[in-house]
Amino acid sequence: MKKVILPTSRNRARRERVRALLNRDFAPLIGITVRVHWNLREHLWSIVARTGAARGCVIGYAETVALAKVAFHVSAAGRARSEALRHRTVHAWVNGTVTAINAEHDLSLLMRVTYNPAPDRPKTFVLSNGTPVLWAEHAVFARPSPHAEHGYAWI
Repeated sequence: MKKVILPTSRNRARRERVRALLNRDFAPLIGITVRVHWNLREHLWSIVARTGAARGCVIGYAETVALAKVAFHVSAAGRARSEALRHRTVHAWVNGTVTAINAEHDLSLLMRVTYNPAPDRPKTFVLSNGTPVLWAEHAVFARPSPHAEHGYAWI
């Protein structure tokens, strides 16, 4: 399959949209219900509105996100589609109420939660010991260090 290269003007427009969503004022998002997933292209957390006029749209990108009343979700149909297409798709996310965005968090006291879409891996979010995670009272979404390639959930 041939790789499509977008024209420079479209790349520039996308970068400007991302920059605007990253630099926005996040105060109005505190207390609203959102869906969060790791964005492989931007290497940031995508924040998707669950209610209101922007429902289903990305309303921000953040380095860290803290949520309350958290539900971890993996779409079985989305996972199957990802396996059939043999490329990554957004089929795993977390729903919750925003408590903080781009705040500092001490991750040393928390347990890391991961999800791996590989066919031989569990079909849910898991702790490092393999225990499935479906729900948590609070969760932080952050990188283990500022230079880490991927972000994780921490409960």
